[in-house]
Amino acid sequence: MLANYGIQCLARFDDGAERRLALPRKLHAVAGDWGETDGKRLVTIEPREHILARADADSTQILGANVDRVVLVQSASNPPYRAGLSDRYQVFCAVMDIPLILVINKIDEGDEAVLAKARRYEEWGVEVVCVSAHSTENIAVLAERLREGTSVLSGHSGVGKSSLLNTLLPGVEIEVGDVSDYHGKGRHTTTTARAYAYRDGYLIDTPGIRQFGFVGVDPSDVARAFPEFAEYADQCKFRNCMHTHEPQCAVRDAAESGKIRKSRYRSYLRIIESLEY
Repeated sequence: MLANYGIQCLARFDDGAERRLALPRKLHAVAGDWGETDGKRLVTIEPREHILARADADSTQILGANVDRVVLVQSASNPPYRAGLSDRYQVFCAVMDIPLILVINKIDEGDEAVLAKARRYEEWGVEVVCVSAHSTENIAVLAERLREGTSVLSGHSGVGKSSLLNTLLPGVEIEVGDVSDYHGKGRHTTTTARAYAYRDGYLIDTPGIRQFGFVGVDPSDVARAFPEFAEYADQCKFRNCMHTHEPQCAVRDAAESGKIRKSRYRSYLRIIESLEY
């Protein structure tokens, strides 16, 4: 399924044809779902494999189903790059066993310090691709990485997801919004997740997010998304150490001595606190 429009959905058939079908209320279909139709309506949805989902105070939102990779798009300039968001996606993808690609857009507008911060994630097992949708720099590299399977693009409004898709999908002409000069945040242009056929797979465009609340992540899962903790975790006094307040915690000691980046350790603590809250 390509998109959910409430009482209808947009579906793509095996022959490549796309058309709208009636969507029964009992079927909570999302972009990336596979299912069966009777020619006029969607009848069933197949069990989902990997999903990208987020939670807020009121609900859980599935951004894409049957996902082969998550593509977190951040900006090198405006809106500013946010390492905390990269950490949260890294945690979710590590727990759900979904490959993560961190895409830094607008590199023609950013400075090298921002790119250096983003490239650190390569040390922690995350693929990083730095591109410019405007100048098309490194777009061919990104296109090759996304040529197979289903990729879901996510990130804050204004980072250039729609611009990247317009570059990757000539002729689609997805609406692009500006970044507000007042608060430096993008305006939502994509209002519902939409999958587009792309080479040997699909690209899912998703609405810009304000926050990325976790779904299906337990506090005890978080440390494994911080691979730099591993060599010290075995030295902790307690086998089930959460690396927050326990005595003789080797991870906390490593952060205090600078062997682990203090910014990463603080991000870890914020994530644990948000999950416990």
